[in-house]
Amino acid sequence: MQCSGCDKPTQALEVDDVLSLALKGEQANAIAVKDPKRLFGTSNEKFFKDVMKNHASDHHDEEPVEYLYKTMAQTLSSADYIFKQSRLHPTGATYPNTDLGNGFKTIASLIYSEINTKVYYISWAVSIPMWDRMRSKRVYLHK
Repeated sequence: MQCSGCDKPTQALEVDDVLSLALKGEQANAIAVKDPKRLFGTSNEKFFKDVMKNHASDHHDEEPVEYLYKTMAQTLSSADYIFKQSRLHPTGATYPNTDLGNGFKTIASLIYSEINTKVYYISWAVSIPMWDRMRSKRVYLHK
């Protein structure tokens, strides 16, 4: 993620369960969140608190381990902020009851809350019936 002045993970959000490669950066990653309430609930589970508490006493010199702890710490600390901001000004607009509609509803609520997010990212898959039928059939080539 190359966003000038984006030093906090909440400054770029992807409305999804998995962070896309487009929002992974050399210095910082964005946060992927499909449902701020669910992220908040998960981040407050005892397991994650225990892992972070034990990490403070353990010292890891291995870069991959430190990277994972840093990512987890950023996610856990951002979960509370994102959840609280998403509840400040829920949108009154009606959105389609689809993944894309729910994603736009989440984005609208966050924009109205004046969260520090500068970049919102949402992806959308189009289903083409003919392509889906062709893809679902196995094609075998014989010589």
